[in-house]
Amino acid sequence: MLISDTGVVIEPSTTAIAEAQQILIDTFAPEVPNLDPSSPNGLLVQNIAIAITQREADQANTVNSMNPNIATGEQLDAICANLDIERDPATQSTATCVFTGLVGVSIPANSQVASTNGDIFLVEATVVIGVGGTVSGSVKAQVPGPILTTANTINKIITGISGWDTVNNPLVGTVGKELQSDAEFRLDRVDLLAFASTGSLESITAGAVKLNPVSYFITENITDLIVIRDGIAILPHSILLTLEGGSSDLDVTNMLYARLSAGCGMSGTHSFSIPIPGGLETFTATWQIATPRALGINIQLKLGVIYPPNLDVLIAQIINDNFDFNVIGRFIDATQFIFILMTKGILPIIALTFNVGATTNLVQYTMPVTDSLGSSMLSSNVSISYV
Repeated sequence: MLISDTGVVIEPSTTAIAEAQQILIDTFAPEVPNLDPSSPNGLLVQNIAIAITQREADQANTVNSMNPNIATGEQLDAICANLDIERDPATQSTATCVFTGLVGVSIPANSQVASTNGDIFLVEATVVIGVGGTVSGSVKAQVPGPILTTANTINKIITGISGWDTVNNPLVGTVGKELQSDAEFRLDRVDLLAFASTGSLESITAGAVKLNPVSYFITENITDLIVIRDGIAILPHSILLTLEGGSSDLDVTNMLYARLSAGCGMSGTHSFSIPIPGGLETFTATWQIATPRALGINIQLKLGVIYPPNLDVLIAQIINDNFDFNVIGRFIDATQFIFILMTKGILPIIALTFNVGATTNLVQYTMPVTDSLGSSMLSSNVSISYV
């Protein structure tokens, strides 16, 4: 068993078999036992090899469980709990429904309704049908996770109550989330630890994340020369922080003042000054504010296939719920959108391109450090054709 910087490396089964064979050879020396896999000795070799690999697997789990960069599941939760860091829990999808029936009929909490896809939803709080024979109330999915709730799809009553006639969700609901993955949890841990430090690029990144921007990007220039990126001059030995939304100029300036290391400069076209605590001088922070660009999807679907109603709204919702809009300075590929839509049942897809602002028919694109995609796309920017 080897221990590397990526954790314990378990020896392959062939090595374990060779080790088991050598045990028998050493035991019966000078005679060489019959080690054919079908012989009694061969079967014994197999069992010894299984014991060896199981021993190594147990040792690997023990050692790896102590490394937050490798640990998984409950082991990772336990490590982070010591630092008061918790995994984001799974959440349930919700929707607002209109219930109809006789005036005064009470629909208790946890009464069940269902969507056209068969997903079960529970009434969150008791509602009473009022004058006019209707009442509105919230329902939540019986199980957590991302369950799409398009308009007019929650329309089946499961719990029979006399005087309760219909249920329907006139608007798109809020989609739930899966339990935070180990990979995402590890990134959160790094960010939270970096937030408690100063003087590093990681610390500034963590500080930017805490500002809750729509999107952000950060890079540094450690050279002695000016570097030009997307029209922005990044001065020698300085950082460039690009933000879209999230906090005020004062909040951003205070964050940079608290987290910049000595001698580190700033680049960008936007600046704000604050008085230095306890002194007469001022501190001026400089950064870049991103310009939001509209995201559009141009999709070709197969003619003759029956797709869900309000398809443009559904596609926009799927993109908004599953695409990371934090894309400043990052690479975008049309296959990202194709994969998201196909996994949500929009198929077959003949072709798909996207556009950013006035730039049309993109298949691959790297967002400039001056631009972003905002926080969502509009259904009016979904262009559908059938071939």
